[in-house]
Amino acid sequence: MTPDQLVACLAHVPHLTEIALRHDLKYAHGEPGNTEEKSRADEEFKQELMQDNAPPLVAKAMFRAVHEFADDWIKTSFAWGFARNELQS
Repeated sequence: MTPDQLVACLAHVPHLTEIALRHDLKYAHGEPGNTEEKSRADEEFKQELMQDNAPPLVAKAMFRAVHEFADDWIKTSFAWGFARNELQS
């Protein structure tokens, strides 16, 4: 959902694409309704961003964005468990 290269450059997070991909894969295959697993994936995302030298404010903002706006109850195309949800349709 984000223009990774632009955000990576502006936020000084050189490996944003790889970090986001790992997070997306966790989201794709997450167990629908498992909020503990989702929270863990989001926290790992934030930690990886900070390990890649993201400023803490940037890492926290990106964490809040994925944690609040990509929940499985919103049912967006990138919501928690989206690959499983597509299989069930």
